[in-house]
Amino acid sequence: MKDLLKSKKFIAACVGVVGVVLSILLGKLGLAITDTQVIEFLAPIIGYVIGQGIADHGKEAAKIAAKPVVVLPN
Repeated sequence: MKDLLKSKKFIAACVGVVGVVLSILLGKLGLAITDTQVIEFLAPIIGYVIGQGIADHGKEAAKIAAKPVVVLPN
């Protein structure tokens, strides 16, 4: 759970969700936010999450492969 809270992708996704919820609440209060404005808010967040996912792809495998292999004598 701690790793999830430290995740840049998770934080960005939470910001996106909070933004959408706020836009819905503001709409109910009479402050109309258009679909275009919501998309303009979400597009960079979605792009960041996807880009970060691509950047992180294989990172754990690379960490494991980078660890030295210890060969024990027979």
